[in-house]
Amino acid sequence: MKCTQCGNEVNPGAVCSVCGKAAPLDDTPTVASEPMISVQVPDTNNGGAMNQPAQGTQMPYQGTTNSYQGAQNPYQGVQPPFANGQTQTSYQGVQPPFAGAQTPYQQATNPPEPKKSKAPFIVAGIILGVAFIAIIILLVLIIGGGDDKDKDKDNEDTEVTTEEVKTEEAADEDTDITEGAASEDAEEATESSLDDGADATTDASDLDGTIVYEDEYVAITLSDPELDDYGEVCATGQVMNKSSQDMYVTTAACSVDGVSVEAYMYADVAAGATEDIYFSLYDDDMAEAAITHIGSLDIYLYGYDNETYDDIFTGTISLSCDIDTGVDPLFDTSTFTTIYEDNYMVIKVSDEILHDSDYGEYYSYLYIESKVDDITSVMMTDTYIDGELISEHGGWEDIAPMSGAYADVYWYEDDLGENPAFDSISMAVDFFNYFSWDDYSETTIEY
Repeated sequence: MKCTQCGNEVNPGAVCSVCGKAAPLDDTPTVASEPMISVQVPDTNNGGAMNQPAQGTQMPYQGTTNSYQGAQNPYQGVQPPFANGQTQTSYQGVQPPFAGAQTPYQQATNPPEPKKSKAPFIVAGIILGVAFIAIIILLVLIIGGGDDKDKDKDNEDTEVTTEEVKTEEAADEDTDITEGAASEDAEEATESSLDDGADATTDASDLDGTIVYEDEYVAITLSDPELDDYGEVCATGQVMNKSSQDMYVTTAACSVDGVSVEAYMYADVAAGATEDIYFSLYDDDMAEAAITHIGSLDIYLYGYDNETYDDIFTGTISLSCDIDTGVDPLFDTSTFTTIYEDNYMVIKVSDEILHDSDYGEYYSYLYIESKVDDITSVMMTDTYIDGELISEHGGWEDIAPMSGAYADVYWYEDDLGENPAFDSISMAVDFFNYFSWDDYSETTIEY
């Protein structure tokens, strides 16, 4: 059908693309119950220019009497196509392209308002900031001047106080010197009493049992040694520290009928105190020393400071016994032959080579007899078998004065391979003082 406004071809119910007029839904003539309204709308095909009818042109049916006057309007209640400036289409509710947009004419007649300058506010802020800083500086100067006066007064007070402190310190120094001299005199008196003998506050008669040893430093009681149910030779007693020094009391060496054996006796005794003490010989140690009977027992005592480890005293407890130990010696003492002798010792070696299959070890025993009237030690090192180094470390034994000791040299089965046979053993022997470690003799033996 044709548009009734401009004659352009348009579908029923559609909006004319030229003039923007809505076409009726069918070919029924439009009822002109009301005057036609002329609306200016932008023409999208004409650069947005406003479409309007030619001046003086009368709209169709304008002024014509409605031939259907009084008849029901078929579109009654339908919003006119351009009511309120909006386009009514078959897609009612869709915003038209230029809805709410300003036209170039509207933009021209409504120019933007000029922006207000912020410069006056900035200048005012700077002036206020400078004034605030000036006030702060003025306050600091005023307060600082008052502080200087207070400081001067404080300095005067400090000078007076310092002089008073110096006077007090000088008095304290004089007191310290006096007290220090008194303390040194007391220490010298204590050392003198220690060197001269027993402390007067101790009395050995307060000990339980028979006193077996007493000197200016200690007093010791000990019961008669006996064999206990475990095969050990034991004795019990007390030790009184008569000195002003805390000390350890132990054994440096022990001999049974001229053969040295490992012994155990130990007590930590504070100055002027009394402690229980326990002495024992283990059955294994007696077996290694081939001790089957005890006739005489010599215990070599050693006391030393438990903080500095300085020697305090040495002494000997000698007891007569008659004890069968019941142990089996590890070797035959009659098989030993002398292989070395000098002014300080004699070395004998057993003809037996012992084998311990449980531990995979071989043993060779030496007997070192001391000619020195002091406690000594012997150490074996650098053991060679058929010229091959087996061990850099060997046995170590402490030997009582004018006594002897058995020492073992051992090696492992793996050291000899599958064939344990060998032709010779050699080792270095070092014989020295137990306390000073001064050497008496050094030699290398071979057998």
